[in-house]
Amino acid sequence: MSDESNYSITAKLQNQPEFIKNSAVDMYQILKLLNDITFNYYHFICGISSIETECEEMWSSYIEDMCKLSSVAKGIVFTCIRRGEQSADVECTYFFEGKYQPAILSFSPFIESKLISP
Repeated sequence: MSDESNYSITAKLQNQPEFIKNSAVDMYQILKLLNDITFNYYHFICGISSIETECEEMWSSYIEDMCKLSSVAKGIVFTCIRRGEQSADVECTYFFEGKYQPAILSFSPFIESKLISP
């Protein structure tokens, strides 16, 4: 049984240099760095600031790999969202300068009084 997953990686400058407005992350350079670190996966650019990764089996070293990437690409916050085969199987992790922080995903409880009629 495969554990097919898709990963979406976005990049945002945390500290924009003074006197520079609207600078952007070079996603082609980030893609090259990511491919140098992880040569077993297919990564591709999707949009202006997003890299997608399709895996037939789980990318088991993504925490370590993304920490390596973020330690090389200083000043950039990476958000990595992993979506598994099941719709409820979602993880979000932030990476910055070689460290990571798992995001806490929560859902609101059902409250009947907040139901909206169509």
